[in-house]
Amino acid sequence: MTLAHDKIILIKKALLDHCHQHLMDTLLQLERGITQAREAANLEEKSSAGDKFETTRAMMHLEMESFIRRRADTLSSLSKVDQIKPIHQDIVEQGAIVETDQGTYFIGISAPSIEIDHKLIRCLSTDAPLYKAMQGKMTEDDIEWVTPDGTDILIEIYQVY
Repeated sequence: MTLAHDKIILIKKALLDHCHQHLMDTLLQLERGITQAREAANLEEKSSAGDKFETTRAMMHLEMESFIRRRADTLSSLSKVDQIKPIHQDIVEQGAIVETDQGTYFIGISAPSIEIDHKLIRCLSTDAPLYKAMQGKMTEDDIEWVTPDGTDILIEIYQVY
């Protein structure tokens, strides 16, 4: 069953909002983590056990660097989401909704699944192996895909929006 053009646009807008909100929530958590790691490193007082102080301080800096790298990745994903236009698409590419016999996917970023109109939609990154297997495919195409556990499966694309 194909969806009406206006309905597709509304669903895509909801998916983009969902992805955007997920990334904003992630950024907020990362900012808190950076602040806490910075405060922990700065509050650690030097004791008579100098090595313990230096080790704790170094660990806090490593943790802060990890948060900073993850923040940069999240900002990059946010930029990617903000560039997706809610338009109808005929091929599997960034911004497409892909209905298959294995489920429905929104191609953009990795984010939690969302239920829209009683249908669970999985958010799939353009870096995901499954996306790489379906990239460029169209309605009624088949995908041969090897799962991470080594199982060969055949996926049928019902519809691309």
